[in-house]
Amino acid sequence: MSDLVLNFISSLISTQNTLLLIILFIVFVILMKKLFNIILGTISVVLISALFPVFLVKVIGVSMPLTFETFIYYITLGVGLYLLFYVLKSLWFVSKLIYYLGKMITTPFKALVKRVKKRKK
Repeated sequence: MSDLVLNFISSLISTQNTLLLIILFIVFVILMKKLFNIILGTISVVLISALFPVFLVKVIGVSMPLTFETFIYYITLGVGLYLLFYVLKSLWFVSKLIYYLGKMITTPFKALVKRVKKRKK
């Protein structure tokens, strides 16, 4: 399946379709920028999550062993919560996009229904 898609894209590029090539380049840059931001965000969450047990023990004074398992637990918890937040944020964006697209599509029909109701009076 992926060979079919790659062959299709390469055939389009070989026909010197520069507009498609420019659009493909823009989409690629945007996707790579998003991926880079996600990776940097995940790395920062890993570092902050690893520092949290040290903060609890040294600053707050919680009696907790600073073992490898403790660090792995907090790193896993932090990354899991970060990725859950990112998924929920993406779903929120998609739901708003669908709402506004639906609103744009239905607005002409609402105006048409108002005109029909107005003429019936």
